Amino acid sequence: MRLTLALLAVITLTIGTETLSAEPASISSKTPIRLVHSIGDALADANDKRFLRSHQVPQADDDKVENGDYDEERIKADKLANLIAGRTSTQFTKWKNKGYSVDKIDEKLWKHIQGKTLSKTDLSNILRWYRDVL
Repeated sequence: MRLTLALLAVITLTIGTETLSAEPASISSKTPIRLVHSIGDALADANDKRFLRSHQVPQADDDKVENGDYDEERIKADKLANLIAGRTSTQFTKWKNKGYSVDKIDEKLWKHIQGKTLSKTDLSNILRWYRDVL
């Protein structure tokens, strides 16, 4: 038993001294330079608050949702009801002035089909009417 305890003490001491090193950690030579700079910047900014979304001042755009989600553009419910009813001249004029293509309008309105506020036949009618305006 004494031999086992002595052997365990020797192994512990040799392993313990191997893991402690006085040399500072270095970055591998295979690490790209831009990654080294980004790591350094991240460490330097550790005390600063970080935001996942950048703070942008909203522009006066009638097609955007009012809840602050500017990545997903949608049309408001009253404008959608006007489009379905056929009162399209003002909205089509805005889209035409912004240079929106039929594909862009299809992309914007498709989100309303997924949300069940617009049917596929209504979408095809709106796109057909917009093609006639262009």
